[in-house]
Amino acid sequence: MSFANAIRASGQRLSSENQSSMRRRASVKPEAVRLAVEDWQSTLPGRAQETIAKLITDEWFRCGGKGLQLGDSDRNNRQNIFRWLDNPLRTEKYAGYVIQLAPVIADVMPIEIARKYGLKQGKTKFELVADAIKECADAKQAALLGAPLRELEKEIREGIESLVRLAPPDRWAAVMTSAAAVFSGCF
Repeated sequence: MSFANAIRASGQRLSSENQSSMRRRASVKPEAVRLAVEDWQSTLPGRAQETIAKLITDEWFRCGGKGLQLGDSDRNNRQNIFRWLDNPLRTEKYAGYVIQLAPVIADVMPIEIARKYGLKQGKTKFELVADAIKECADAKQAALLGAPLRELEKEIREGIESLVRLAPPDRWAAVMTSAAAVFSGCF
């Protein structure tokens, strides 16, 4: 079992809700969702459609989804979801269902696939932490190696920016305000 599958099985999210956001609904095309799901299917062994439909349906109900023909029958849910995705007659009705499901689909599929098809943007929490580790290490290295002041300041600024990005965007100002208050006592 991979790390991603272990996290998903435990009920934890692989992406930060604040950093990895669904693209605007108007910009998501049903065809992109269909292609992303096909790509996702190719990565799953065995009963891929059943697995995908179950993940989508469970997340749909967890988020309080209503208005689609999804219920207790896994078989019927799979048939409906893949009928809507395939949309052989290219009806607006089925395309609308896919657009309604798009945020849920993007949340449960691997983020790499969602990004590839334009369903998600941003970085996962793990990627943000990795960026912060790297940027802070660069600042420490610049200080230890006696880098010119301009380069040291640049590395410190990049480290601070990467740490601030760990907070939800709506809290960035609060983080910076509190940091400024701490530093004001140093001067």
